[in-house]
Amino acid sequence: MTRRDDFYSRYGYRVTTYSAEAQLKTGIAGLLRVGVGMAFLVLALMKVYSFKDGEFAVSAAFELYLVNQTPLTERAHAAVASRALIWVELVLGGLLLFRYGARHVAVATIALLVVFTGYLFTQIGSPDCGCFGDHAQITPCMSALKNLVMIGMLVPSVLCVSLPRLCLKRTSGVAALSLLLVTAGMPISRPAPVPDEGTNPEILAVQAYLSMDCEHCQEAAMMLAALEADLAPAEVVFYLLGTEEQLPEFLGITGSEQVRHQIIDDAVFWSHIESAPPRIELRRGAELLAGWNQDELSSDVLYEAIEQAVLTGAREE
Repeated sequence: MTRRDDFYSRYGYRVTTYSAEAQLKTGIAGLLRVGVGMAFLVLALMKVYSFKDGEFAVSAAFELYLVNQTPLTERAHAAVASRALIWVELVLGGLLLFRYGARHVAVATIALLVVFTGYLFTQIGSPDCGCFGDHAQITPCMSALKNLVMIGMLVPSVLCVSLPRLCLKRTSGVAALSLLLVTAGMPISRPAPVPDEGTNPEILAVQAYLSMDCEHCQEAAMMLAALEADLAPAEVVFYLLGTEEQLPEFLGITGSEQVRHQIIDDAVFWSHIESAPPRIELRRGAELLAGWNQDELSSDVLYEAIEQAVLTGAREE
């Protein structure tokens, strides 16, 4: 017994000594647990931080995954759920770095991973699970495999007997810090892109948010280009996701060379998308009058919305 152990036993504390083999197992379990904790922190940060722009903003890809692949059909609901999941990832990731309460935290993390993995197996065939935010795409199958590996890495921490109890101060501190970090990326904004120079911000505008490599967007662009002359007094404007190199081919395929267009920043583009592009919006200046998602728009619906907007504007004048 060491001098420190003798001191604690003298004042009534229970002192337990472990063999070198048990200490080695505990050390290995700790390294594996810390590895999973670091993975959780990295995955959470990839959903909440844009390395490209250097800003905190919850990933649009993760929100849209929740809209398209879960019962959360509204973008606003997905925005809240995404932040809650990111907060849980940050809390568990932070607590896994400590020895205190490691068994309890490992059990909670395994339970969460089991639930996620079970759900991912129901989404086989989807192109992206949203786990890495906007930074990378992996299939649900690969993500489920990742989760199974992390579960295996946490099992030794559940079986280890030489781990201290949960520390309330550390738990509260990690939870509060995680909440602060998620709150930094909390704003749920719908910024309208600044119109091209010379555009009157008070006129009616049919704003189409189109990805240049999306077939549905190309179909929407062809329809709007064909209807442009009939949509007066509304002006048609394309806000495009892509590169300058893609632009000539996109305009040629869709026959929309005459339509006003502007390539916009990725973050602004995705902030307007409710489920998947294309997204068509009818605006008077910055005021949103109507909006349609992927397959909701037709020429009749658009004519009716413009007519209603013109009548409303005439009454206000």
